Amino acid sequence: LVTINGSNSSAAAPAILNPGSYCAGINIQPFGYATFNSGIYTLTSSKGAGGLSIDAGTTVTGNGVGFYNYGPAGGVNFLFSSLTAGGITLTAPNSSNCAVCGAAWQGILFYQDPGDSATSVVVGSASWNTKLTGTSYFPNANITYALDATVNYNSVVAKSVTMGFQY
Repeated sequence: LVTINGSNSSAAAPAILNPGSYCAGINIQPFGYATFNSGIYTLTSSKGAGGLSIDAGTTVTGNGVGFYNYGPAGGVNFLFSSLTAGGITLTAPNSSNCAVCGAAWQGILFYQDPGDSATSVVVGSASWNTKLTGTSYFPNANITYALDATVNYNSVVAKSVTMGFQY
């Protein structure tokens, strides 16, 4: 598990993450600063831990990134992101921003393995200070999905989709 928070990252020195496998997932806690270098991030888990979690007050950026949530547990969750300070900007791989990403990843921001049915909350909205570009694929999971004009390119595939938040 990689945990990023205000004590191990700052605006001047964000935590830099590189593509690869992350056992038990990635957790960006309140006031954490993270930059994802371009490439594919594989998130594995055991039992309840895993996935990608981005909490309140965070600043997260990544251009040319794809997240493969292998599981078998843990979803992709934006937690109370209306309180994000610096904001969240994530852009899926394309031919100009990720030379090492294969053709199958072009345009895919989040891909949750069909064997992982963990619920997810994904937000791409100026109201919540998040900007996402890319497809969200959760074929066997329920997803709460909020988006607005800040989502440049998006489509979502899921077992069921609830639009907006239910906090």
